[in-house]
Amino acid sequence: MDSYETEDKLLAVIGLLSAALVTVIVVFLATWLSTSRATPLNAADTEQCQPARPFPQPGLRP
Repeated sequence: MDSYETEDKLLAVIGLLSAALVTVIVVFLATWLSTSRATPLNAADTEQCQPARPFPQPGLRP
């Protein structure tokens, strides 16, 4: 086996792994951007949540 053949195979594997990594990053960014810019389906989704009243603690009087 020639040393150039081994080097070519190694470069091919590195190239495939690099392409797979770039693909995963692009898909992740596309998904993240599409969900972060998504508009709510109805107006009820944009309402603010009211904070819950604190529980009364024993020993404290209002």
